[in-house]
Amino acid sequence: SVTVPAGGAASCTFTNTLQIARLNITKVVDADGYAGTVPAATDWVIGYGGTRASGTGMGAVDVIVPTGTYSLAEALPGNTLSYDYALTCGQGTVTGGSGSISGGGSSPVGSITLAAGEVADCTLTNTLRTATLSLTKTVDNGGYAGANAATPSMWDLSFAGAASATGKTGTAAVTAVIVPAGSYALSEAPDGVDASLTYDPALACSAGTLTNGTLTLADGDAATCAFTNTLRTASLTLVKAVENGAATQDLATAADWTLTYAGPATGNLASGGTATIPAGSYTLAEIASATAPNTANYAFSGLTCSGGSFTGPVVTATGGTLDIASGAVTCTLT
Repeated sequence: SVTVPAGGAASCTFTNTLQIARLNITKVVDADGYAGTVPAATDWVIGYGGTRASGTGMGAVDVIVPTGTYSLAEALPGNTLSYDYALTCGQGTVTGGSGSISGGGSSPVGSITLAAGEVADCTLTNTLRTATLSLTKTVDNGGYAGANAATPSMWDLSFAGAASATGKTGTAAVTAVIVPAGSYALSEAPDGVDASLTYDPALACSAGTLTNGTLTLADGDAATCAFTNTLRTASLTLVKAVENGAATQDLATAADWTLTYAGPATGNLASGGTATIPAGSYTLAEIASATAPNTANYAFSGLTCSGGSFTGPVVTATGGTLDIASGAVTCTLT
């Protein structure tokens, strides 16, 4: 109130001072060990909104605003990755302020209530959601020890998604690689494997979800994916049969011939000998011993095979051919 004496004059001024505060938000991006490129802090749009003020900034906001409560949001246009976010402020009262975002649309990240005179220095940190991925190679040659048997280094291993790489088993390119969480297509490609050998592939992963060669990794997953290739093999036994009829002199025995096979694997066997061989097409023949001239009195007359899984044989003048798929195959040259 004011008392004005008789004859006096009073001039009064009403002054209203807006109650204000300062809102300062700084964006930080943490790639969480991922060595690839992620959007910079300045690529993010930060927004604030209340009943009396609103606005946006690229990577930062520093404004004087009326006191009150402000909702906060952020957006990364074109974003294809997933991030965890955390909002911390030196003053003001924060509600929410933690969670995860994906996609390129605007996402709320909490709210802040500001009192008169407060200076809210805030940090909005986005941490990339990551996983660890290793690719390994194992080769099972099924007991076959030929010079053309494949080794693990004869395949290139690859993953492709938000991150991509190709490398041999045990190399840094595909070992304990930090990648953004998400889906990855896994593959392998032969590099120096003998084309005449057939390997059956298998793939298993220790973590994540594997579906038809695509691995989906969640934040924090540590997956080792093992490619295993198993050689298709068979067992081949070669037997020499000698028919002497009624003859009693200058006779040969099965030991007077060496039996041969040639295909994905090549080798010699004495009669009754057995070898582990890769599946495939083979030519069978025989070689008479140079120290047993009586073998010249004999003529090759036939080839028969049994056991296992095979197609043929097609008999030739000196032996025959057949396609061996699996199992224990025994072939007799007479």
